[in-house]
Amino acid sequence: MKKQPAYELIWNGKDLTKALDPYLTNLVFADREQGESDELEFTLDDREGLWRNQYYPRKGDPVSLKLGWKDGVFDPCGSFQIDEIETVRSTQGHFVTIKALSAIITEPLRTKRRARYENITLLRLATTIASKGGMTVSGYIENITLKGIAQHRETDLGFLRRVSTMYGYVFSIKSNKLVFTKSDRLQARASVARISPDNCDSIRITDATDLSVKSVKHTYWDAEKRKRVSYEYQGSSGFTKPDTLQIEGHVSNQQQSELKAKAAWLKANNGTVSGTIEFGFGVSGILAGNNIEIIRMGVVSGLYHISSTRHSVAFGTGARLTADVFKVGSVPASLY
Repeated sequence: MKKQPAYELIWNGKDLTKALDPYLTNLVFADREQGESDELEFTLDDREGLWRNQYYPRKGDPVSLKLGWKDGVFDPCGSFQIDEIETVRSTQGHFVTIKALSAIITEPLRTKRRARYENITLLRLATTIASKGGMTVSGYIENITLKGIAQHRETDLGFLRRVSTMYGYVFSIKSNKLVFTKSDRLQARASVARISPDNCDSIRITDATDLSVKSVKHTYWDAEKRKRVSYEYQGSSGFTKPDTLQIEGHVSNQQQSELKAKAAWLKANNGTVSGTIEFGFGVSGILAGNNIEIIRMGVVSGLYHISSTRHSVAFGTGARLTADVFKVGSVPASLY
């Protein structure tokens, strides 16, 4: 028997799950790992006129969500703030759609600008940008001092994403926090689930290994040694061709050169074997940032990292869960 999707929705501190049940027609939760807010969208049947009048939602209202299935495990999806309300009248009826973000991206963070930062740590840069949007920084960031770096007509978050990626970091936006993690630490996590063609609706994997590289060599000017020096990083050779990617760019020391080379290797190889999985509810832990094993898919079987997911529930017709993934490791050949 197919499991029925279920949810728990807390609105302004009150559990409104049962109150919303007669009106909720569909619900979508988009979970992203890097540089964007998670999104929640749900549509209410407004045939009685309640939601466009006395129960009209207020922008900024806090909402939290859990998703799962009846008589099963619920996954916490996070906290959100209502950002947009849409009222629709059509031949199918009257509906109100409520859209909420895990963090409200304010105008200062959306504006493209030019700026230059001197002698600033990556943590301080992140804190400075986060404070413009009333956010804080959490997670792990090494002591990386940037001697000088320019923002070229980029939004603050776009600029921060570019710089952090350059040194091997990703950040997600959760409940008004920029949560930083090293990319390699995320990809080294243990698998939370094992997926095969037998327990999902579809698996689509694209192998573009011609884009991958075996190593990355970063060359820079060492002011103390007064000469150009290089650092070469060689990662796992599980699905790479024997090429070396040559990169340059100013750094202050060998630590930063090593971080840049490793980040460039991850960027070059991540996505060379990637895909999309579609299935219904019933698999816990399918959230951005987690790892899963994909098996019974031949040589493309392996350990995959989830970069984003989209949970969609249309009440009365069923649920869909789509996960975007890329390969970060292998599994035993016996699982091919």
